[in-house]
Amino acid sequence: MKPFAQLCIFIVTLWLLPSLLKATDVEQKCELVVNCTKKAENASQSCYDFMNLLDKNCGEGPSYCNKYKADLIRACTAGFCKKCLENVNTAYEDCIKFYHKIVSSEKELKHCEDVKKDLSFKCPQVCHGVKGLTEKNPGKSCRDILDWSTKTPTSGVYWIQPDGDSFAVQSYCDMSFQDGGWTLASYGYVATTAYGKFDDRNKNIPNMNHPNGYTWHPNKRNNSQGVIALQHGAVNLARGAKYMIMAAGSNPVSGGINKYSYVYFIDISNNRYNITFANHNRYHGASRTSTIPKMHVVEFTVKALKGETGRAKRYALAEALGVSWSDTYPTGYGFSPVKSQYGT
Repeated sequence: MKPFAQLCIFIVTLWLLPSLLKATDVEQKCELVVNCTKKAENASQSCYDFMNLLDKNCGEGPSYCNKYKADLIRACTAGFCKKCLENVNTAYEDCIKFYHKIVSSEKELKHCEDVKKDLSFKCPQVCHGVKGLTEKNPGKSCRDILDWSTKTPTSGVYWIQPDGDSFAVQSYCDMSFQDGGWTLASYGYVATTAYGKFDDRNKNIPNMNHPNGYTWHPNKRNNSQGVIALQHGAVNLARGAKYMIMAAGSNPVSGGINKYSYVYFIDISNNRYNITFANHNRYHGASRTSTIPKMHVVEFTVKALKGETGRAKRYALAEALGVSWSDTYPTGYGFSPVKSQYGT
């Protein structure tokens, strides 16, 4: 029996060797693509830096860089992803054939699933299709989903899980406005804007650091208010963002940014303070408490994209991206023409 056992091992090894060689080849090629995409990331960052400078001096915008980065990544992976994933499937099929020859238990086939999973991870993320379609494969943001897609995804609801949050939730992604990649983080409802007139139908945006969000219905936003239902609210989402958009008017129930009457773009990439979205009213973050340090008033440039034109210098508390009134309401997101801790 001993010579037969040696012969069996020899035959099995000979049979698997081509697949193992393919797997090694895949890994080496995948490393090349990973390095290529890293170069694309670096080139894109240089583009962002340049275009931000241009934006401040010439009125252009950084949106070109988003397409530039996506094009670079696609160029890195052109024709590669198909081959990479095909080789993974070939190795998996060979593994199945091998185990069918030597075992009778289907339990042993789980090893092949593990092999397939390990080899699949060797292929860059961009090879695995659109992120955010399932809870198990979320994007860090809508921008992340767009950047790693081999073709432009449509606007709609996707699964999001920023760094620092322990689970994924669904939010609306606008993939077309201003080159796309915008994540809905919160919303309110305005029934009337008449000065001095109280209307209990108005719904202010709640604290954006609300644990596990607040009444979150990204596709049913009518007559309501909400904060994204992540573990730490919108905090980590904001910390990972370079830009933000504030939109108002028309109160759309669902859909993207273009459905609002007024749209404003704010560059927050130079905000050097840590965003907390803590209670920033007059008696808390605007002044200081035992648990909330006094927040910093910082200058931002607000650019009108719809409903109005032009740009202006505005001020907000850097840790909250907002300025509240002199009352006790805990929030007030937006930007003021007055350089002050709170409005009057």
